[in-house]
Amino acid sequence: MTHAARRLFGATLLLGLLAAACAPGDPQPAAEEAVSAGLPEGHPPIGAMGATGTALTGVVLETMDGGGYTYARLDTGDRELWVAGPLTPLTVGAAVSLPDTMNMGKFTAESLNRTFDDLYFTGGFSTTELNAEAMEFEGTVTETVNAAGYTYLQVQAGELSIWLAAPETELKVGQKVAWNGGMKMPQFHSGTLNRTWDEIYFVDGVTVVEPGA
Repeated sequence: MTHAARRLFGATLLLGLLAAACAPGDPQPAAEEAVSAGLPEGHPPIGAMGATGTALTGVVLETMDGGGYTYARLDTGDRELWVAGPLTPLTVGAAVSLPDTMNMGKFTAESLNRTFDDLYFTGGFSTTELNAEAMEFEGTVTETVNAAGYTYLQVQAGELSIWLAAPETELKVGQKVAWNGGMKMPQFHSGTLNRTWDEIYFVDGVTVVEPGA
């Protein structure tokens, strides 16, 4: 599928989400009219907000379902934002990736009786897991830094060197730590640290099992 075709498909899917997001009994306008119908009076048309096709990654801070859709507040590393997409089981702390988004600006969700100052619509939430939750891993800390409530740490697990992100924890180089499960986040950017990882795994937490030197 060409880049242009993917963008057209994304736009069509997102417009369909907008039409479906109307409360039961609301008129169901045509695709372009549906966008305008979901915006407050005087709001600029969707074309003025930029094209679709923007991918996002983040960690779920809050989530709720309404009208057959899931709304989630995400921490993307450099900001927090609200996203709406197809009904998806999400949990706080889960790492998700959004392959395509559209910024709707100020948007009212009738099913939630709530107006979002800035809302993104997505064609889907991706929450691919690294491994079984019950599986435990161990490694030695080789680098660590705290930022914005998270601890980013590089660990050496056998011959494998990987990066993890966990709730803020005081760690030192040389300590041996353990963690369960995790979610892989490719090309994750931290605005606070102004750093991008080719891949990083978000975990619920890390536990020190050996203090190190």
